[in-house]
Amino acid sequence: MMRVKIVSEAKGEHVHMTVRAGENEGSLGLCGLLVMRVGEWQLFGAALLLGAQRMCGHLQVELPGQDSVVRALVEQSTAAER
Repeated sequence: MMRVKIVSEAKGEHVHMTVRAGENEGSLGLCGLLVMRVGEWQLFGAALLLGAQRMCGHLQVELPGQDSVVRALVEQSTAAER
């Protein structure tokens, strides 16, 4: 099974992502570093998760850090409204 793990971190108006992939959990290789705007990040993550469902267990997508990104974005939005 192929594993894709994307660790995300909010930085201002962008989300920085470290993408790793491989077949073994303990040896995922670095595939790249991505920087996207929030909307792009949301669409990208949704597309990966939908694609993983269609792969019938041949692809596992992990998105650690996404909850902290959402919290940071909510905090930024709330601060901007004040």
